[in-house]
Amino acid sequence: MTIEKCKSRLSLFKILLVLFAFLFSASHMHANRANEGSENVSKQDVELSVLDIITVAGNVIDATNNESMIGVSITEKGTQNGTITNIDGRFTMKVNQGSTLVVSFIGYKSQELVVTSGTQSLSIIMEEDVQMLGEVVTIGYGSARKEDLSMAISTVKVDQAMKSQTANIGNLIQGRMPGVTYRSAGGDPMREDAITIRGTGSRHGDAVLVVVDGVPGAPYNVEDIENITVLKDAASAAIYGASAGSGGVVIITTKRPETGRLKVDFNISNGFKRATNLPKTLTAEEYNMVYKKAADLNGTELSNINNPEVFPWGNVTRTDWVDEIFRTAHIQHYGMSIYGGSELVKTYASVSYDKEEGTMLNTWSQKIGAKLNVDMQLTKWLKLSERVSFEYKKGQGGVNESHEGPFIEAVYFPRSATVYEFDESGNPVYDDLSGKQKYGGIYPEWAKGKVSGYANARNPVAELKRRRQDRPISYIHSTTSLEAKPIYKLTVKSDFSAGKRDERREEFLPRYLETGRQQKDNSKSILTQMDTEWLWESTATYVDNFADKHDLSLMGGYSMKYDKFKMNNIKAYGFSSEDENSILLPGAGDKGKTEFDENIASRTLISGFARLAYSFDDRYFLISSVRRDASSRLARGKKGDTFWAASGAWKLSSEPFFKSLDLSFVNLIKFRGGWGQTGNLSALPKDESERPRMVSSKDYIAIGDGGKNDVLGFYPETKPNPDKRWERTETLTVGVDFT
Repeated sequence: MTIEKCKSRLSLFKILLVLFAFLFSASHMHANRANEGSENVSKQDVELSVLDIITVAGNVIDATNNESMIGVSITEKGTQNGTITNIDGRFTMKVNQGSTLVVSFIGYKSQELVVTSGTQSLSIIMEEDVQMLGEVVTIGYGSARKEDLSMAISTVKVDQAMKSQTANIGNLIQGRMPGVTYRSAGGDPMREDAITIRGTGSRHGDAVLVVVDGVPGAPYNVEDIENITVLKDAASAAIYGASAGSGGVVIITTKRPETGRLKVDFNISNGFKRATNLPKTLTAEEYNMVYKKAADLNGTELSNINNPEVFPWGNVTRTDWVDEIFRTAHIQHYGMSIYGGSELVKTYASVSYDKEEGTMLNTWSQKIGAKLNVDMQLTKWLKLSERVSFEYKKGQGGVNESHEGPFIEAVYFPRSATVYEFDESGNPVYDDLSGKQKYGGIYPEWAKGKVSGYANARNPVAELKRRRQDRPISYIHSTTSLEAKPIYKLTVKSDFSAGKRDERREEFLPRYLETGRQQKDNSKSILTQMDTEWLWESTATYVDNFADKHDLSLMGGYSMKYDKFKMNNIKAYGFSSEDENSILLPGAGDKGKTEFDENIASRTLISGFARLAYSFDDRYFLISSVRRDASSRLARGKKGDTFWAASGAWKLSSEPFFKSLDLSFVNLIKFRGGWGQTGNLSALPKDESERPRMVSSKDYIAIGDGGKNDVLGFYPETKPNPDKRWERTETLTVGVDFT
């Protein structure tokens, strides 16, 4: 239709309306002439109401990133006339001239614009309402304002100063979150530190689930962390079901690509660490005195090694073994990140290198990490993201070995002994083959045959310095995300992640011939382990606001997870030489003692979950969630279980009567309570319960005619248990938030 035709039809319509008004007023003229003036006014009002309707068009732009905004509400104030912006951020509507347009969007400052005859093309810039947004935190499969939450959650924003202090997530949250405890690995740089949330929840395993950018179990570099959120109760963690276990959930959000010119950041830090609050052991004199009292009480004879009259050498303190095995360790961290891009393609890349000495002698680790993150805006409503992470780590550790580790040896070993061997005249004693000074035992070699008795211990310094390990670990992980906003207020997201972890642990245990706990046979073991996994999670989230007082959020999702584990191990004994080039497996002298093991397992987990969140007038809040998990690690008929959670809150500080009190020093008073359930499968074996693994016996069994036939048999490693069920954890929490 042409513009001329539109104008002619509009003019004809106006003429007909005016004519109708004139005829209507004329028909009443004879009934009441006094109404003539009012009828003329009515005719003029009709003409004005028609002639003053104008068409207004425009676009709405976000002030923070200069991008078009979808779904912004534009209404004519005092009427039901309104519209929303399309996928290009544009709108068109008919309004009365002189009326006021109200432009609003959740989280942004509302604007009011008066429409005049010249206001037909608008460019509206929306600014975020900082007071309304508050601190937005990440929760399971979504985000929310922290002050609106009815669950127990703590969060910390990681700034550059915090990152320069350490390359460990534990130190980033220690002392900054109530109820969250960080426990170091005890001087072993190859062992992961432990995080405990509100104490231990299960005797079968209490590992914390780490979720990185929405992906459970994904790797991360400390260099890339932007903020950390801890879900401390089951009401908040139940959305992860059995994956959360009883340990809780730590959610890590990493840096995202940004629009703009290419930027480069460097982070270099060096530090030192040392073990503190170490135990004080008895001196040689104190130990012998206590030993004598114990022998007298028991009525037993005092061993000559603890009798100063028989062996005075053993009554002199020479070494503080706890002090000998610990050292001041050097820590180094180097990181670099590059980011930038356009509105269509944005990239973030980082690389880091960490070198750490353990606080115990001859322990260390090195780690290289890299990450690439690319965001692509395919259309206004469709976005594709790709994240790839790689980590390589190697080092030497394994010092936490219960009652046989170097630390407990340092406590047991007599303080009269020396680190290295000396003869009776005090001269160093050297090894004939290596030419190096020998390590000392619980008593010197010249005292052999003269004394006896003492703890079955080993020189802890010798044990650490003789440690020979090769432990490379590599891990590559990738996540592909597709996010769509097909209609206003609805977001659909699908993440597919895949990862592969390879580990090789090669260790040589030498002979220990010093006096004390001896080991006359050496050995070499090689363990290889491969883990592959994939995870596919899809969610749909709908968010809406009604009458500016009712906020509603609905989320539903589906998850599928598969992982496969494969391990093989071999251990050989009896190497004639302990030279590095001679301790190859074919050189093992005692082939009959060779041990080998192999295992393979796979498991699956399928889940469905949903969450409802509702709030009224920023005063009353309700969140409820449910998750259904089904695992291959349980018997048929018992594979699935359902985990519920509910929480509510009342924000007293948002009540009208409270605001009238004019308590300017109070920002927030909120009462909250929650209940939730989580599952735990950590106590169950990796493979399926219906398929027990058959293994062979290591020793020959005599059967048959008089026990003359020696055979190797097979037996099931575990007995299937069809009654196995989920371990369930329930928590009930109440709290008050005051700021």
